[in-house]
Amino acid sequence: MRSLKPYFPAFAALLMAYGIFSSRGYRGPLAEVRSPVARITLEPGRHVDLDLDLLLLRPMPRVGACPTVSMHLHNAEGHGVRFYDHRIATWLGSRAESGTCIRDRTTLVLSHLDEPLPPGDYVLTAGLWEPRSGRTFRLGRGGLPKGEKRLPVAEVTVLGPRVDGPELIFDGGWSTVRPLDSGAARSARQWLESASIRVDGLDAPAELRLVLDIPRDSTIRGDEPLRADCGGALEIPLTLGLQEVRVPLQSSALGGCRLTLPALDSPRGVGGWLYALSWAPESQSEASTSAGSTREARRAGRAATTVAVASTSPRPRAKEPGSEGPTP
Repeated sequence: MRSLKPYFPAFAALLMAYGIFSSRGYRGPLAEVRSPVARITLEPGRHVDLDLDLLLLRPMPRVGACPTVSMHLHNAEGHGVRFYDHRIATWLGSRAESGTCIRDRTTLVLSHLDEPLPPGDYVLTAGLWEPRSGRTFRLGRGGLPKGEKRLPVAEVTVLGPRVDGPELIFDGGWSTVRPLDSGAARSARQWLESASIRVDGLDAPAELRLVLDIPRDSTIRGDEPLRADCGGALEIPLTLGLQEVRVPLQSSALGGCRLTLPALDSPRGVGGWLYALSWAPESQSEASTSAGSTREARRAGRAATTVAVASTSPRPRAKEPGSEGPTP
């Protein structure tokens, strides 16, 4: 009987190659991505919440950090024009088994601070990657057995500016609008002393969304909250760092509302940043729900366990090529 000893190096090399390819996601798609809507409409200065389902096709491998859902808006030429990357709020790690359906929520926003996008048709795509190692996971869908690093999830129609929407007016200690390099937010404003935003011309209940970043070496003078007079006095505590704030605009505030941001004390004289400002009618802030996605998975014969992922304050995003910048 011939000795197998000469073949040991070849076997070892094959095992090593299998380990490398497995660890880098070459075992086929990790998850199937599903959007409950095929088309979304966006308007300048407004935001829409979109639910997205990720159905795991195999157990989640061990990763060094919580994966990031990478949502990009592409124009007709295929160029990314807005980036909505965010970490999944509730993550099961390696405990997530095949068949688990992770429900994630993304806020698509065309900030009031930014120059409007040209009206027309765009495409929203999704990817999944781990920021610590830069590892990208393939996503699958029917007819794509090998999966893709990025898949289209919805068509987006961008409309021109409205003439009948509310008017957002900056009062007090605001800086001028400052351009940013890239990312979902293209412009920002700073404040150091007390500053306010006035909302005029409301004709229906709505919500106002702000993305704020208060430097961690600053202090909020007197621990004052954000104060909103929008159909009733409302106080919203602020923290240091990046945060999302949503303010309900009640029916009694129709015609006018004012938000006041507290003054900051900063050793470097650097104020807080307002990265995004948008509004949405109360009845249209959500693009859809994704209850149907779980039913589809069950029809396909998979035992899907749904994990609801709540919307959380955005975090500073690790850099991915082509998507640097703050997430609004």
